[in-house]
Amino acid sequence: MNLPDPFALAPGQRLWRLEDPVGDFPFYNGVPKALSGGQWLWLMAAVAAGYLVLVLPIPWPGGPFGALLPALLFPVIPLAALAHVAPGHWKVIFGVVRGRELRLMLGIALLNIVVSMSLGALVRVLMDVTPNAATAQLGGMDTTGRFAFFAKTLPQLLGEEVVTVLPFLAVLTMLSNRFGTGRKRATAGAWLLSSLLFGLIHLPTYDWNLIQCIVIIGTARMVLTLGWILTKNLWVSTGAHIINDWLLFGVGLLGAGLVGAADTHAPALAGTRWQIVSIQSMDDAQGTVRPPEPARYTSTHETLHTIVIVSPPSATAAAADPAHRSPAWPAARHASAAGP
Repeated sequence: MNLPDPFALAPGQRLWRLEDPVGDFPFYNGVPKALSGGQWLWLMAAVAAGYLVLVLPIPWPGGPFGALLPALLFPVIPLAALAHVAPGHWKVIFGVVRGRELRLMLGIALLNIVVSMSLGALVRVLMDVTPNAATAQLGGMDTTGRFAFFAKTLPQLLGEEVVTVLPFLAVLTMLSNRFGTGRKRATAGAWLLSSLLFGLIHLPTYDWNLIQCIVIIGTARMVLTLGWILTKNLWVSTGAHIINDWLLFGVGLLGAGLVGAADTHAPALAGTRWQIVSIQSMDDAQGTVRPPEPARYTSTHETLHTIVIVSPPSATAAAADPAHRSPAWPAARHASAAGP
């Protein structure tokens, strides 16, 4: 929401062309209400509480609502705290959504995908990165589960915007009022520090990969925060975040479906023929045993679920010739197989 300024902002006070020429951020300059240091601490505690409710292994009720409850509380807790310390003014971080806001949502989402994928490709050259486990989980769900998954992301992604913007405003207030930093530098500092915090709270999601969370996730956060800096409207950054994640999850789900369909019609082992050439026992004294005639232990994989034994030793031959008996390898742990 664009708030009236008690003092008009000079062009040099804004963060270059990254901000609309009218309106200002709320609270840091006493508009619509000045918040004390204690009130900002209360808001940061509520941000932490909302995050912990989301990530801690709390025994929520079963069913779809139980899974949705922590995602709902994630934004509700800090927004309720904001409503408590700024009665009647908690809605100022939101604004109207019209055609321009919708175009900004889409544009910022697409920009973020390009930046994140480019930066991710560069980081992968230098180090290992951890994929988002949610993509793999989504691929293993049925239709109902996928619907519930995407529904859950709506409040959760709103929550991620809330826990970014409230620290942004807290840092902006601290830099401006306590340290006397100019508005432009204070805005840049709030942008950087809130993005760093966002990256750090994703450490559990990405197997505590610090570099990945700071460089890739933190940079993605900076792109998404552009919607907030430009418009002072949390709906814009939230919409961009939802479009970004839904596009990435949707592409991942489509790719998994295409791979699954290809595997169903042409399994990797179909048409191959295998022989057992050695079996290694868990008993070190027995070691590795090699069948005298590997051809007698041959299988052909015709389809995904059909395996044909080509030349099994007959029961009669096995009784007559000890070499034809299946070796007694009850504790075999590894079989070396030779392909065709």
